[in-house]
Amino acid sequence: MNHKLLTKFVFSGMQKNKKTLIPYLLAGTMTVMIYYILQSLAHCPYIYKDGVEAFYGAQLISILLEISGQIVAVFATVFLFYTNQFMIRARKKEMGLYGVLGMSKKNITRPFQVLCKR
Repeated sequence: MNHKLLTKFVFSGMQKNKKTLIPYLLAGTMTVMIYYILQSLAHCPYIYKDGVEAFYGAQLISILLEISGQIVAVFATVFLFYTNQFMIRARKKEMGLYGVLGMSKKNITRPFQVLCKR
């Protein structure tokens, strides 16, 4: 199929499903942002200066921030897989319509691959 037509299908599908797509993107962005904030705080130069604790209890704070960052990473992974399955189930009718129009599974996923390469 024509790449312009496929790209048009992708953007029209995103426009129609923005009520479910925007919260998914915001939640994913927030969880990744929280993870990186915790990791940057754990390795902050104000906690360790030249490999030595900057203050009493700095090692404990660093360990707790590392552990909380790992907990957030596990939560984010589970959450993103769950919401991805929810999004796929919500768009099942749209995917079925594309199949009726004659698109193969390769053609349905192709626009997403083309958009990611840009």
